[in-house]
Amino acid sequence: MVRRKSMPQYLFVLSTQYRSELVRLNLEEVNPHLRGGRVENHLGKKKPVPLTEIRTSISPSSVVWLNMTSTLANYTTEAGCNIKGQSAQYSCVVIYYVDRAVCPIQLCGDILCRQGRMLGSPPPVCPIRLCGITGYDGRVNDVVYCHPSLRADHQTAVVFFGGDVQDFPENMESHRDNKNYLKWNLENTAVLLHSYFSDSHVVVVRPSRMEFKTFSCYDNFVPCNNCGAPDHTPTHSALQHLERMLQGISQRLRTMPVTELTQTPVSQGEESREEGEILPQDPEDTVELWWREGLNLDKAHLVLLGFSKGCVVLNQFIYEFHYLKTLTPDDETMMRLVSRIQDMYWLDGGHAGGKNTWITSRSLLETLTRLGIGIHIHVTPYQVQDERRPWIRKEEKAFGDLLRRLGAPVNRTLHFENQVASLYTHFEVLTVFKQ
Repeated sequence: MVRRKSMPQYLFVLSTQYRSELVRLNLEEVNPHLRGGRVENHLGKKKPVPLTEIRTSISPSSVVWLNMTSTLANYTTEAGCNIKGQSAQYSCVVIYYVDRAVCPIQLCGDILCRQGRMLGSPPPVCPIRLCGITGYDGRVNDVVYCHPSLRADHQTAVVFFGGDVQDFPENMESHRDNKNYLKWNLENTAVLLHSYFSDSHVVVVRPSRMEFKTFSCYDNFVPCNNCGAPDHTPTHSALQHLERMLQGISQRLRTMPVTELTQTPVSQGEESREEGEILPQDPEDTVELWWREGLNLDKAHLVLLGFSKGCVVLNQFIYEFHYLKTLTPDDETMMRLVSRIQDMYWLDGGHAGGKNTWITSRSLLETLTRLGIGIHIHVTPYQVQDERRPWIRKEEKAFGDLLRRLGAPVNRTLHFENQVASLYTHFEVLTVFKQ
């Protein structure tokens, strides 16, 4: 009689801040000691507690909320889970304690994603990398996409334009300096945004050019120099490119094989398993693709977000709103696109140019006000209290003040006011702007 090898026990940790992030901890490797809802670290202190001696009020297949400290970050780091300390920022987590591995798990960038379901919960969303999306007049952008996990009455597309440094994880990891900000790579950012807009289609746009592998240049939306500083024009067909790009994304997703959407968490066409390995098919795969039915992102409601350098794209859109309204009012196609824009978020905007970080032209802002778009301004001392770039503070104040006087729906928040300005707090605005 052959004795079957026992399956290892696992903790599945699903954070509340990054709801789509799933960390698998093998108890045989980590041996956490659970007692009264607390996680206690035994690593490096004494001999790890054997599995049979783990004392816990958590029974197999139950769900428990635990207060979070940096302890779990120690576990994940020593267990080789490769999440690079992100857990230290979580305020609380949900622990799934199970006595066996209930589904295969694959590594998706810095995020552990699984196929199938666990304990009846919806599966975490893995970002899909769509390369070479063709837009207006042959312009091409790569994007990272996350589908909605909740149904909504209407389709909404959340389109994000990131800042300098932000790129695909492998590009950031290979860069001497940018690897320090790896957690803010485009794929992680897509998952983070999905946690805020879980009933929306999330599209993270990669710049068409990363000068010196660092400076984000959105040439397809606004003319830029080699540092990505914009040269705004009345029209650069940025809105047309946005519309065509959304059409291209929709078409690509509608025609992708089911296996690529459900079993390839990293990118379309990228090999995510060893040759000859066959991953199990989930009978619910087709059910979980409900979000693909009637997918037309160019007809969806739109939420536009710019972070740091990415705000130059939102500023160019303001120029083009005015161009459409005053010079080409008969362009019904573009006006329909503009009418679907619900909100615009400026997240700590800034660039290397000496002006036009924020739009201050009264005529342009009058046009923006008449559109009734919700304006959200989130800033940190890194930009608006930088004495070396005083124009940013002056322009941001003029932008917000003038919009308020014109009657635009504006809200403005200064984050980390009492903290030392740094690139880290600059990036952290991405984690707090929806709180």
